[in-house]
Amino acid sequence: MPTATSFKALGKGNGLPFCTTELAVEPVNGSIGMTINAYNSLYATWNGGTFSGLSSGQGFSQPFSNILNAMPFFWNLYNFNLSSSVSATVGSFNQSATVSNLAISQTVEIEPKDRACRFTTPNFRDNDSSAYVNFLFSGIYYFGTGANKKYYWGLISTSINPGVGVGNILPRTYENRQNLNEYEDFVFSITSDVKIAMAFYSATAFDSVTANATINSVNYYTY
Repeated sequence: MPTATSFKALGKGNGLPFCTTELAVEPVNGSIGMTINAYNSLYATWNGGTFSGLSSGQGFSQPFSNILNAMPFFWNLYNFNLSSSVSATVGSFNQSATVSNLAISQTVEIEPKDRACRFTTPNFRDNDSSAYVNFLFSGIYYFGTGANKKYYWGLISTSINPGVGVGNILPRTYENRQNLNEYEDFVFSITSDVKIAMAFYSATAFDSVTANATINSVNYYTY
C-alpha cells in the first residue's frame, strides 16, 4: 500500500476537518422520504438558523453510531475493488454484464495531508471503459441526540454499472424511487461502517432483474 506523508491537523474536534450537519428527518434506507427541494423548503430555517440545504440528488448511507469510525475512511482510503453483475429481461430481450475485481481508484489522488481542507472524500471511479462506477461521499450528517445519535455519510454522484445500457445501480433515494422503476434492492457494504442501500433503477419496465455488487478488497494509506 502507498505510504502517506505524516501530518498534523487541528480539525473540528471530532477527528475530521468538517462539522457534522444535523438532519430534521431521519433517513431510512438512504432516503429522507421527500424530495430534496421539499426538504430544503420545509426546513429553510432549521434549528433556529439559516439552513444551507441539501445538495440536489443527495442520498445517505446506512447509519453508524460512532463518528470516530469515519476517520480511517475519510483520511486514509486509497482505493477499493468491487465485483458487480446485472441481468435485465423483458419479453425476449435480455441484457447482462459482469465485472470482477474492478479497481475503483481516486480520479485525482489526494493524499491524507491534502484532505484537511475538504468536506468530501476524493472522487473514486473505475478505469474500465466497458463499465462505469463512481463514488463521492459528501460530509457527515446526524440525527438524534446523546446516545441515540446516528451518523450518515452524504452521497452524491454515486452509481455502479457493470456495462449494461438499460439502467444503473443507484442509492435508494426518494427521487430515484419516485422517478424510476426499482428492482433488486440490497445493501452494498464497503466497510463494516460504510453501507449503502442500493437498487437497480431503470426508466424501462422489466419482467425480471438480478443485480448485485460486492467488495473484494479495501486498501488504505499507511504511515
